[in-house]
Amino acid sequence: MKVVINGFGRIGRTVLRAWLQGGWPDVQIVGINDIADAETCAYLFEYDSVFGRMAQPVSAGDGLFRVGDASLRLTHKSDLSELDLSGIDLVMECTGRADRTEVARRGIRAGARRVLISGPSDAAEVTIVLGANDDVLTPDHALISNASCTTNALAPLAKFLHDRWGIATGFMTTVHCYTGSQPTVDAPRGDLARSRAAAL
Repeated sequence: MKVVINGFGRIGRTVLRAWLQGGWPDVQIVGINDIADAETCAYLFEYDSVFGRMAQPVSAGDGLFRVGDASLRLTHKSDLSELDLSGIDLVMECTGRADRTEVARRGIRAGARRVLISGPSDAAEVTIVLGANDDVLTPDHALISNASCTTNALAPLAKFLHDRWGIATGFMTTVHCYTGSQPTVDAPRGDLARSRAAAL
């Protein structure tokens, strides 16, 4: 399966790290698309504040992203439909911006067979949580949402409890890491509540 990562932020970089560790013999990541320049993509991948420094050498330039022996195509398009993705089986949509159908379908318009959105999206044909409802996924689904990280943490456990004993009502609390959209200091935003510092 040939895969392109669209959006090389926290999630896109983690996908590439997981793939490089092995265990996905049928997956071949062949490309990365991100609006950041090549030097920034390489630097943020090599020196990750959470995972630490990559053991393999990392470099990027001349349209390529290199990690160890792997060499991937590197592009910088804000509109994925400008790329030729014919022959690509799956676009891993990790930009966090695929909540509108027009944006979410760009990978398919570019020629990819399927798009897997890393977060929730109203544009998806189906939302799948492994261990909760993956039995409803069919080969006909082309635009798939992987739901939110909170849903992925809760849904498999809730399904087990509900199937075993039944759940009449429920309440959950999530403790979440910072995201790229949260300011670390008070700063003007469109939403007043989101203008406050995330750490306080």
